[in-house]
Amino acid sequence: MGVVQGLLRDGFDFGRHELNLLATGDGGWIQIANFVVTGLMVLAAAVGIRRTLGSGVGATWGPRLVGAYGGVLLAAGVFAADPMDGFPVGTPSGPPATISWHGMLHLATAGVGFLCLIVATS
Repeated sequence: MGVVQGLLRDGFDFGRHELNLLATGDGGWIQIANFVVTGLMVLAAAVGIRRTLGSGVGATWGPRLVGAYGGVLLAAGVFAADPMDGFPVGTPSGPPATISWHGMLHLATAGVGFLCLIVATS
């Protein structure tokens, strides 16, 4: 879905912009919905993984970590990144002068989420 949006959104450049920036601007609701739906699907997957696995540390912590990643995807939909580096069109180039509270939460939850995903798949 992100690739399609990136190809269709005016001013988006795969070489310069992260996919999470698609949550900004006029069409941002599409990426926000993408984050929310994907987060719900990952949470459902975590429940299914837990029900399928037997007992043990991995059977407990693997689904928890996958579920945490799903929760982070939901948070990414709620706390959008700040516009930057010329996207959406009209935004100045480079990083924003200040980071909003929701932009900071977006960055912080992303770091936690990716760490959970890395540990869960190790």
